[in-house]
Amino acid sequence: MTSYLVPGRLGLMALSLLLVVVGGCASTKLEPYVPNPPQPLAAPIKLRVAVVELENQSPPREWLGMGSIIIPGVIYVNSQVQYTPTKFGACVASELQASKLFSKVTYFPTWSGESEPFQGYDVILSGSLNHDKRPDYETAWGFGFLATVPKLLMIPGNWEDREVSFELWAAKTQSPSHVIFLKKIEFKEPSKWHSIIGEAGCCISQGWHEGEGQVIRSPCPTELLQAPFLEVRQELFSAVQH
Repeated sequence: MTSYLVPGRLGLMALSLLLVVVGGCASTKLEPYVPNPPQPLAAPIKLRVAVVELENQSPPREWLGMGSIIIPGVIYVNSQVQYTPTKFGACVASELQASKLFSKVTYFPTWSGESEPFQGYDVILSGSLNHDKRPDYETAWGFGFLATVPKLLMIPGNWEDREVSFELWAAKTQSPSHVIFLKKIEFKEPSKWHSIIGEAGCCISQGWHEGEGQVIRSPCPTELLQAPFLEVRQELFSAVQH
């Protein structure tokens, strides 16, 4: 997607740039997911839950219109779309552990394909990561190749969006083909500005490599996932009792 210079647009973009620069460096600390408080239950039910990391079904990275940014008059282009293999299963496991609804909750980072590791559990919860989509936009401020100068000065010239979609399912170990719980979760995060060096133009981001990791984001943002994860543990608790 390419946008061309229009009256008033450049002034708005310049104001946005000023606000970003004045704001200073963003924190490079990854905030962990904070589970909901425990459920008011006298004692957990005697059910053991194995949480297996979600199967990553993300498409490969897409390289888009990076070259057209050198054309004078072009304000921004969608340069690439990367798909991050975020481990949402680990966050779900922490939510179930904190709920105190089950006698045991164990997280398995991989699915071995064998049933032996799960013989000591009553329920298996897993799912699929459809995508953790992160489109990246490169800005030239309408000056084409001359935009290289402010970028070298670490002035934010790019921004990243984020769209997430994943599904969770659960089955009892004795009948793994019979799904007793199914839930789809989707969310979007606000855009974040960054430079060619790091987020907000002055913070060197962790794991930067060929465009990856330029923006520091929590893998499982608490403010967006607490409500759906509370529904997950309540609905799963109800499903396993039938």
